[in-house]
Amino acid sequence: MQSARAANGQDIRANSNWLVDAMNAVLKGLRRQESYIMTRHELSALSDRNLRDMGLSRSMIDDIARQSVSRS
Repeated sequence: MQSARAANGQDIRANSNWLVDAMNAVLKGLRRQESYIMTRHELSALSDRNLRDMGLSRSMIDDIARQSVSRS
């Protein structure tokens, strides 16, 4: 099977790698944002007592969600 070639003879698939890379970066960002939102949502749903039992306070939730995303 022949590869598609542009007018100048370059492989079109090689030229489209930037698009694949850009789409992968967008998807990675969306996954990270989803993870942040889910972590924040789940921690926010806990009672103050449950948070205290884990050594946390409500004011820490955003930072914890951000840290969980930065580690992944």
